[in-house]
Amino acid sequence: MAKNLTASRGAWVLSLLLVHCASTQGSGAQPSANPVPQVATGSGEPLTLKEGAPAASAEQPQVTPAPSAQPGWLGVDLKAVPADQAGVQIAAVYAQSPAQRAALLVNDVVLQVQGVPVNSPADLYGQLRSRSAGEHLAFVVRRASEQRLFEVVLAVKPNAEGLLRLRYLNQPAPEITSGHVALGSAPASLTAQRGRVVVLEFWASWCEACHVLLPVLNDWYDRLSAQGVTVIGVTTDPLAQAAQSAQQLGMKYNVIADADAQITRDYHALLLPTVFVIDKQGRVRDVVVGFQRARMEQLGQFVQRLISEKD
Repeated sequence: MAKNLTASRGAWVLSLLLVHCASTQGSGAQPSANPVPQVATGSGEPLTLKEGAPAASAEQPQVTPAPSAQPGWLGVDLKAVPADQAGVQIAAVYAQSPAQRAALLVNDVVLQVQGVPVNSPADLYGQLRSRSAGEHLAFVVRRASEQRLFEVVLAVKPNAEGLLRLRYLNQPAPEITSGHVALGSAPASLTAQRGRVVVLEFWASWCEACHVLLPVLNDWYDRLSAQGVTVIGVTTDPLAQAAQSAQQLGMKYNVIADADAQITRDYHALLLPTVFVIDKQGRVRDVVVGFQRARMEQLGQFVQRLISEKD
């Protein structure tokens, strides 16, 4: 069971939903009636193909959508380029994603999809909304000073927990440099916690599943703090509300009020509760979305194993 963040977080939730291609409905671009990619090279320079990718031509069509009832997923985070430039920049590539398999890289700039120019993240996601898993798409990409043609085969989008695992698992955890302490003595940064296992929970006062999870985390705090575990709760509730709710709910562990949602955005914590486990070296080792008692028991055992790992 997991709860979506409320409309009061609308602006940044919408931004993150776009980043994750979360919308699978709407009036996005329809599949082209002509399956042959229409590739434009812009400045007239030669189009450089990705190694192993055949050139698209009228004699050899390269795009053949595969039947699928599942919406397609690319597996990237995007950011806008300067207004005087064309395309949209890839900010992150998810592990095991179609983008990674097609050899797209961070900082590549997508110029076209299926011959249609894209100049914003919304443009690209508009192209993807009506596409299906298994469909082949032609991407024209600028890498450094070259334009290249990539064939990308869309996949089925993982669930929320799967997305977080693909994005963060075994990667350095995003640093925590913002927020205000609402309860306890939360560390100023994750760097200050090197050598300790960190359990980072995203919660809210209105989240019923978070209330069910609370006794589990209180228990971990009581039993494991002295063994090298730091438990931190992060909420986008305002500081005063976060402090009052934490006391009323009986939270024992550290609480940070993330009123501007910067920490929450950095961790893409769109559903509550979400729990990250970070090892002594500052790497994300597990992610759980929602509350399932058996899953949390397994996670507790995993946290105890991490305590015994060498720094």
